Amino acid sequence: MFRPCSTTAGILLILAFTACQSAKIGKTEFDDGIYSYSFERVTEAVQTESLYLGSGMQYSYRVAKTSSGNAIIMEENRFSLPEFYGKGEILEIGKDGKISSPTNETVRGNATTDGRISWTGTFTEHGQAVQITEYGLLLEEFRNRLSPSSMNGKYSVKLGGMYGDFDFTLVDGVATGENGIFCVNSDGEWRSRMSMKVIQSISGVSGANTMADVTTYGKIEPDGSVSYQMISGVNGVLSGADSRTTSFSGARISTSVENAQKNSAEDGTLVPERLESDRNAPKWFSRDVSEKNGKIAVCARQSANDRSTARKIAISTALAEISSVRALRVKSEISIDSEDSAAKDGRTALHELIETESLSDVQFSVENEFFDEKTGNFYVRVSEK
Repeated sequence: MFRPCSTTAGILLILAFTACQSAKIGKTEFDDGIYSYSFERVTEAVQTESLYLGSGMQYSYRVAKTSSGNAIIMEENRFSLPEFYGKGEILEIGKDGKISSPTNETVRGNATTDGRISWTGTFTEHGQAVQITEYGLLLEEFRNRLSPSSMNGKYSVKLGGMYGDFDFTLVDGVATGENGIFCVNSDGEWRSRMSMKVIQSISGVSGANTMADVTTYGKIEPDGSVSYQMISGVNGVLSGADSRTTSFSGARISTSVENAQKNSAEDGTLVPERLESDRNAPKWFSRDVSEKNGKIAVCARQSANDRSTARKIAISTALAEISSVRALRVKSEISIDSEDSAAKDGRTALHELIETESLSDVQFSVENEFFDEKTGNFYVRVSEK
């Protein structure tokens, strides 16, 4: 089920937010409170790609997702990532603007004073290593812009069919549902948009398939009734013959809201999954991205049943991270001023930048490598030439 989100930010209103009064200016530390979060997220199947490459075949597989209107709770410069595969992944922003994660030690990135967030890290999806890269925008929500306490309560919208019911609890402008949180404006309205694509390439032949492209609108009336509209499209088209609009209705079913709002950063007490074998990590191994004379160097660690396979996956992971870092740097220079600007004026999406960087003729060298035979962990340091 697709959940709705806040109306404050459209998809990645990067740089154009300067006209928005809700932006945080002049510091990399963020006040505790509620923020809207829009993002582009790319997931690359680095382990699968490395195994294809080992057989002499060029193959890439990426899932690109854009999402706007998510709400997050910031507490002590920590927040939970929205729509993150049902997991409690946490980002932490240091005083120097550096991003890390208490739930994944591979996460590295940067936050800027204007609320832009960029990071990349290695995760495990269905038992396979993947590289996730994200570029997003945080904007603070102010209390006077959110729904009044008179709207507080538990709500249920009957979506029917494959969607089921959409239930959420609203407390002082912050709505909490099973799949996350979103903000409701002072007039009772909220809005979201989500798009997801799968991009595959085999031996230079690529294709993209839009898995989902949905915009939703919701409104709570003073009497507690709810109107909810879902617009779905094909290949990014949300109007005309290729779109479908479905309307639903709901109502407030209870005014009780005790203990309804959970701080999304509570899971920040989780610790990274550190393997005991890390005690054997070589001294040169570091999670920090380094750069010398414009050339990026990164380290990666992967495991497999044999040395050769572990080495292939580790090198593939390191190269994916280099491509991600380079793509994020380009992305930070691009201004996106509306939800549809990327499609209308040819500005490049994050997944396209990553593809460009990964396909560029980048020469690299393996500076250091070490295989721990007891654990099957392969450690590698790769740098651009």
